[in-house]
Amino acid sequence: MHDPNTSAKEAIQYLFPALAAGLAGYVGVHGRLAALYARSPYAPFRVYDPHGLVGSHRDILRQSRAPLHRQALAREGLLIGHDSKHAADCPYIAWLYEPPVWLISDQPIKKWLELAAQAAMLRLEQGPKAGQAQWTHLDWAGSQIIAQCIREHFGPARASVVSNNAFEVTAQTVEQLGRVAMREEEGQLPRAKLVVSDCALLEPHLLVSFADRPDFSDVTHVRKLLSTASIGPNALAADGERVLGIVGQCPTPALEVGFHGERGAEMHVVDTNAQRHPLCTLRLGSVSGAPIRPDRQVIESVASRLLGDAGHQQPVAHASWLAEVISEAAAHGSGCTLVVEDTPSRLIEVGHRLEAPLPIRDNRQLAAALSTVDGALVIDWQGHVHAFGVLLDGLALEQAEDRSRGARYNSALRYTAMNPKAVVFIVSEDGPIDAFRDGVCWTTPRRLEHPTEKPVADLAFPTLHGYLGADHPQDSARW
Repeated sequence: MHDPNTSAKEAIQYLFPALAAGLAGYVGVHGRLAALYARSPYAPFRVYDPHGLVGSHRDILRQSRAPLHRQALAREGLLIGHDSKHAADCPYIAWLYEPPVWLISDQPIKKWLELAAQAAMLRLEQGPKAGQAQWTHLDWAGSQIIAQCIREHFGPARASVVSNNAFEVTAQTVEQLGRVAMREEEGQLPRAKLVVSDCALLEPHLLVSFADRPDFSDVTHVRKLLSTASIGPNALAADGERVLGIVGQCPTPALEVGFHGERGAEMHVVDTNAQRHPLCTLRLGSVSGAPIRPDRQVIESVASRLLGDAGHQQPVAHASWLAEVISEAAAHGSGCTLVVEDTPSRLIEVGHRLEAPLPIRDNRQLAAALSTVDGALVIDWQGHVHAFGVLLDGLALEQAEDRSRGARYNSALRYTAMNPKAVVFIVSEDGPIDAFRDGVCWTTPRRLEHPTEKPVADLAFPTLHGYLGADHPQDSARW
């Protein structure tokens, strides 16, 4: 006899590894994932939480009248996705994901989670063999997901645009842009801007129109032509099939790709109001959810939170100048380490000590330059630099350390584990930034283990109400 409860468990268990692998490849780190399902609109939600995602947020979520409300989840930094084709009060199967702090856009992640819910629903509605193809696509290269997101951006905009030659973004289009980002011309990777939109929208903005209109699929030719837009604010223009010429103004809507040489490229969608929405980056030829460098406001927000947790009396004010120094160091593309300490004297003897503390407020660029010396830049809670080139040390943390992340990363873990009032920021040469306190990297989701392989019948799927330990029912206002 067909048991929908067991079928839901089978679908979740089958989907879990592919979905986790696809998301990890896209954001660059392993994030935590959880699944929830309900048999009917009035049945209680059940939880599959092998990574402890929901459990680690239990105290906050159970305080909310509707703990699965998107706003409550967003406050906890969690994303949720379910099958939008079904009633909002009963998504049946939904996925929760904990992304890294440095995420250029949450739209592709939400799309991924939505596709996972659709694949599960298809199996539940049509039987065990249905949705098999969709399941394997959950570990797609992110190009599939990005292409879908771009098409959804352009869909509503085209309702008011008359065009007989509308371009269609596919996964192949996205992958081709990745190949262009990796193609050298006279020993140089591209540093220019490319705009892709409908031919009818591009034509009025062309400063130079190419008579031959080269094929857009010719990566070598496209890379060569990008050199024509490497000086000044202009951009190379293409309609997805042909390279049309050079534009001085970006039409709307459009896909905008900014190539930054060795650092890759940033992709934005420009809407009909000329607003630019970040979508993803291109790194080593593949799409990525990590920005080339984190936004200054995000850095400031993380710094303020960690300084406050460490006991700093003015975390918001000091996070502002700290974010500027970190952004300045990241812009130069050189790796560095910054330590914010309440007692800098315990560090300054193992580095280059300054005779007089240097106030960062009026010397941000100088502070960023000092941070490029191998070792750490030591800053007190009043915003003064005391030393640079300092070597961090601490006792080994066997469970927390990650040898794949290098010496800077693990030294920061050790030092903050021994000094609870210290906050450490590490800027990597290729752009990512990590923040540490109490022996934990707060900007990277904790590494996950594979779910325990058990027979479906033995999997623990407790009710959400019981799992949260809440004092009231959680099913009257689910979303």
